[in-house]
Amino acid sequence: MRRDKRAVRTMFVLEYGYALVSIGYRLAQDACFPAQVHDVNLGLKHLIENAGTYGIDTSRIVLAGTSAGAHLAALAALAMDRADFNPVPNLELKGVVAIYGAYDFPQFLSAVQNSETDQSSAESPLGLLIGGDPQLYPDKLVTISPVTYVRRDAPPFLIMHGEQDKVLPWAQSASLAGELIKQGASVDFEIIPNAGHGDEVFRQAPISDRIVRFIDRVMAS
Repeated sequence: MRRDKRAVRTMFVLEYGYALVSIGYRLAQDACFPAQVHDVNLGLKHLIENAGTYGIDTSRIVLAGTSAGAHLAALAALAMDRADFNPVPNLELKGVVAIYGAYDFPQFLSAVQNSETDQSSAESPLGLLIGGDPQLYPDKLVTISPVTYVRRDAPPFLIMHGEQDKVLPWAQSASLAGELIKQGASVDFEIIPNAGHGDEVFRQAPISDRIVRFIDRVMAS
């Protein structure tokens, strides 16, 4: 419901010689899901189709996002068989960096009392995203959850979450990491002690260094 593509939380990768593109998407109060993942996939298609103009190598893409951006990055990377998401054909990713995101909405709703924000009414961010009271649409909660689409051939994931996150509990990241591990996919999972939602520590050393090391490793594979 807030932010836009100018709020880039991984700007530090520019210091290491990587190109960075920030994709905008419609917010929940402006359009219901799947508009958001449509916008992300359209942005990726535009990037690939215009790679020569931008001077970038689209065979070496890492998707990265924080919070809602992590949710959408994970969906774009995993839900390749959902035609109604308008996925990018034959999208090959080197990896995904997913930081304090939401990935398992049925689990989230069952523990919503642990969140400091309203997520259980039709007017909540989640309610606006799916178009009604989340408790009345269990199927939609499954549809918008990246854990639904985890597969063995998923790109490598780096998943980070703050231990003290009161907006999206770290159990969300644990759920995604657990499903990836069960499927045999490559995943690095880290809980950051004493960090909250949107904490500055995710943009500073040593956390930013660990993110860059992950990108370096998957780019070299």
